[in-house]
Amino acid sequence: MDKGMTKLHLILNTPGGFIQDGIYIYNMLKGLPIEVNTINHYRADLSGLMLFCAGKNRYCSDYAKFILHAPKYTINSSDLFYEDYFNIKILDSIKENNLKIIEIISENSNLEEEEIIKLIRSSAILHEDRALGMGIATEIKKFISPFGKDCCIEIYNKSSSVSGWGSCDPEYEIEWGRRY
Repeated sequence: MDKGMTKLHLILNTPGGFIQDGIYIYNMLKGLPIEVNTINHYRADLSGLMLFCAGKNRYCSDYAKFILHAPKYTINSSDLFYEDYFNIKILDSIKENNLKIIEIISENSNLEEEEIIKLIRSSAILHEDRALGMGIATEIKKFISPFGKDCCIEIYNKSSSVSGWGSCDPEYEIEWGRRY
């Protein structure tokens, strides 16, 4: 990777975002040829939780929380004119996304699928100690920014979707891979 980078530290503070974006970024992070570590600095709602799960080491700051909630989906009114398309394609896509959310969380915790479904249905708020006990987090530690030779990207919310900034070197910053 760039300049011999061996680790990526992903710092999260996000109320989530679009489910498909969360799944895409999770898959991208899991496919990187370097160690990815994630830090829940304060909040990681459902899509943010999926990104958090991409870490080999998953750290929580004191007072960090995760909010598991049912995903919200937007359906365009024009979709309603295509009943077969609406009934089959859209509902199948929603079911597929929901199953992927459950799969990501179960693969990166000690929770069974039924437990995850119950947490999501109850809009559970998991604080750092509970997340650690469930295997979602691997360690609770004071937040220290890992800037330096490793790459650090901070994820925050800009309106309703996930976005971020970071630095792989103190001399430049990146925004989702774009250097400026």
